[in-house]
Amino acid sequence: MTNVVVAKTARGAANATAKALNKEAVKMGASPTAKVRSETHYGITSHYVFWEEGPYEWTIVATGKGNIWGEEATGSLTKAYHMPATIDFKHGWESGKYFVECENSYTLVFGKN
Repeated sequence: MTNVVVAKTARGAANATAKALNKEAVKMGASPTAKVRSETHYGITSHYVFWEEGPYEWTIVATGKGNIWGEEATGSLTKAYHMPATIDFKHGWESGKYFVECENSYTLVFGKN
């Protein structure tokens, strides 16, 4: 099932994403450990979603509209990208209200466009 992140701001999207990841973790029998941290540098605030206990490189699959559990389920990263999305960033990302990028294999960064 796809978790739709409906948010008008980068902060709202980060919080909604962490909530969706924690919901997914519980569903898969894992601990809900996704966290949000906000940082301001040079007057620009970014919001980071950390989930170190998530599937390997979940951030890349999540921003590529694939299933973050797909590689574990199928044994193929390619198949993971072709499965229904685990997280769908609606409204903000597509309308340009915020951006979301992979910071690393376990962190997403959200910011204002």
